[in-house]
Amino acid sequence: MRLLFLVPALLLVAGCVPRSSLRTSGDASARPARTVRGVETRIQSDLDPMLGLDVYDAQDLYEFGVQALEDGNFTLGRVAFVRLLEEFPASQLSVGARFNLALSAERQGQFADAADFYLEYVAVVRSSEPEEAAELELHAGMLRWRIRDLPGAVVPLHRAVHSGSLSLSDQWHGRAILARIAGLSGDWKAGEAALDTLRRNIRRHTRTTREIDPWSSAMVWFHAAELYRDRALAQRLLDVDDLSAARRWLDDTAGWFLESRRCHKRVLEHRHPEWSGPAALALGRINEDFRDAMLTADTPTELSIDATMTYLRLLDEQTRAFLEKAVLDYRWLIMDSTDLRLQEDALVQLREALRRVEAQLELPKSTAAGPDGNDGKP
Repeated sequence: MRLLFLVPALLLVAGCVPRSSLRTSGDASARPARTVRGVETRIQSDLDPMLGLDVYDAQDLYEFGVQALEDGNFTLGRVAFVRLLEEFPASQLSVGARFNLALSAERQGQFADAADFYLEYVAVVRSSEPEEAAELELHAGMLRWRIRDLPGAVVPLHRAVHSGSLSLSDQWHGRAILARIAGLSGDWKAGEAALDTLRRNIRRHTRTTREIDPWSSAMVWFHAAELYRDRALAQRLLDVDDLSAARRWLDDTAGWFLESRRCHKRVLEHRHPEWSGPAALALGRINEDFRDAMLTADTPTELSIDATMTYLRLLDEQTRAFLEKAVLDYRWLIMDSTDLRLQEDALVQLREALRRVEAQLELPKSTAAGPDGNDGKP
């Protein structure tokens, strides 16, 4: 989901305190601010070491927390908003404090906590702000997906995509993640079918409305590619001594990796900066992943220790071809980075990956200009 969260500015004029505003990608207008009027209960104690005050109220804590967020001190901001909720639970500022608490946790990288806090905020504003509630449920689900809390991600994602309050692109994105979760939960066919349906829906929408959405098109191909990668990595060689089973394992694993590669190349065809970088990195990594899968598979049990060592040495030598192919991929991706509209952070990671693989092959450091006499493209 492409949400831009803006730290709420606290305006203290005649006792009016606007609630934090939420802006979505492509929408620069803030929601109308709600105000809080009236005098809050004040707490008197010894000099508070955090606030530097001996008398304070919810408004003081809220102002302190907002300033901490603006200063980039997310830990201190989180402490301030937690105290507000604990010491002034009936304050009307507690609604905005819950959102800011979630924002603080997210900026700290505490995604599980952030998702929980966003959902607590949603429970308060769902009836009055259905669109904001749906957007934040989607965001909370995405945060849980990010840390691979699959059961925890399903409920908010499902509720968001069926709310009727999301934009089409956000709804499609939520459905793509639910398809990935279905696959990782073992129902690969359902996940693949859901992504196929989603691709058809996006094409139909484009044909009927003449509205092109390259972000969503690239997004769904990316998640299809990653679904196939997930499936390749999930393949297990159950009987290493059964040559037929080993061949099926090898063929299936290779087939899903190749399908992932095909879909990632479709992502790159869209030339969308937000998806081209992740797709390029994933495509470059596929040959490394395939090699790792082969090297970590069980060895035949009937081999002696010496024979096992010889087997592993030969396997390592034979699979170096995958590293050589990875070098070619990384080189052409770097060489074509401008045309593919790769952002700088992705380009840096591609160069690091290329150096890593070249070091394994003990090759001279690349100039990233592509192989001699060849553009390196597969």
